[in-house]
Amino acid sequence: MPIKHFDNYLAERKHLQNLPLNVLADSRLGIDAHYYLKQLTDNPPSRESLLAATGGLPLALTQRIEADLRSLEKLHIKPVFVFPGLLPAKRWKQQQQHHIEWDEPSKARRDAWSKYEAGQEDAASKLFEGRSGLQPWDLWRMVLRIFRHRNVEFLVAPYVGWAQLIYLQRHPKSYIHAIFGPTDTLLYPGVDKLITSLDLTATTPTFSFTSKRNILNDLGVTEDQFLDIGLLVGFEYSTPFPPTMHDQALKATVDMVKYYKSGHAAVSAFAEHPTVKSVQYPDQFARIRSMIKYSLIFSSEGSVVPLPLAVPNQPPHGPNHHPHHPTAADIPSDLHEIFTNRLPDEVYYYLSRGLLGPQALVWLTSGQIVEPPPLDNGETTEYRRFVKEVITDGQTGPRATALALISSVSHTFWNNRKVVGNFCSRREYQAGTLATRSWRRSYGDRT
Repeated sequence: MPIKHFDNYLAERKHLQNLPLNVLADSRLGIDAHYYLKQLTDNPPSRESLLAATGGLPLALTQRIEADLRSLEKLHIKPVFVFPGLLPAKRWKQQQQHHIEWDEPSKARRDAWSKYEAGQEDAASKLFEGRSGLQPWDLWRMVLRIFRHRNVEFLVAPYVGWAQLIYLQRHPKSYIHAIFGPTDTLLYPGVDKLITSLDLTATTPTFSFTSKRNILNDLGVTEDQFLDIGLLVGFEYSTPFPPTMHDQALKATVDMVKYYKSGHAAVSAFAEHPTVKSVQYPDQFARIRSMIKYSLIFSSEGSVVPLPLAVPNQPPHGPNHHPHHPTAADIPSDLHEIFTNRLPDEVYYYLSRGLLGPQALVWLTSGQIVEPPPLDNGETTEYRRFVKEVITDGQTGPRATALALISSVSHTFWNNRKVVGNFCSRREYQAGTLATRSWRRSYGDRT
């Protein structure tokens, strides 16, 4: 997702340029599918503000996607959608993180229902807005059905989507010619122009793009410093740096990085800060920085490799840049600690073609199943018992069965993997152990 506070900066400093979409005619446009779908579900006319109350999928989404695909087809633009795959590993307080993640939406939904029952419909609607609770893969089946029906090209990345898009653009065969995605795509070294928005509903469709070269010159920083600034300001995978977490965070962070010359030096200078120390921010900063610089992609040869090894070196942007391009010797030996332990290439291939969803793989690789609260926040004993004992912990339940099917045909490391079920509710945040089991043995027991 976008770098925090960065969209306002781009608008204020006039770094966004608008052009008619027909300048991209007869080209292949790479689209970050998660970013595209989030824009549709968060903005009118396809936004449904009461989705948090009604549940289900957005009713207008199919019609909007179909209209966008027709607009691109008229302009002879071939879209290539890339979905994100598995979630990179998180070592810092996973259980507490998920609790915080669902606590605020649950409270807002509870307050919204209270106001609705009190006859305050407008106040309830405002609380429901922006609380759809949709996960990326909730929309996949519907969207992929549309893509297959219209022969739209798509790919599911092994991990982060923007890294796969960069690979497709830099490949010698130029599988795509431009990228439409979030601003955190700019954090990867060598990326210059990025399309940040598309207006496909206008009479004359347009798009907005920005150039990192101009941004670096305006800020007076190097590419490495820009990467550090993005990490410290915060984005989807990186929490903001506590000492500069305020409304003027971007300016304060730029000044701090320029003063200390690098993000690592800035973080080290605040190592004894209480919040920095409690969240182990230096370790988090180093991990996320490596995640970006050595992000894993699915290559055209059918293997998962670090992006720097799969693409040629790109000329640096702006002054004072380090010319070194990472080699195999530079790749961290503990990259599995940043992403996940390696899965068979066949699994990544099935994932890339949409034959296997990422949800069960995320459960297996992360070692936990997070059951979010339902529309009523799961405050009934019957619901909590059903989810815990039947859906998740039950030996014949769909969660355990899916994990058993995957692990039984994988390496013995995955066959012995222990998976914990985390259940969110108003009164408690429970955890129960769910061990993966041999499907073959269980199947024999039932017969």
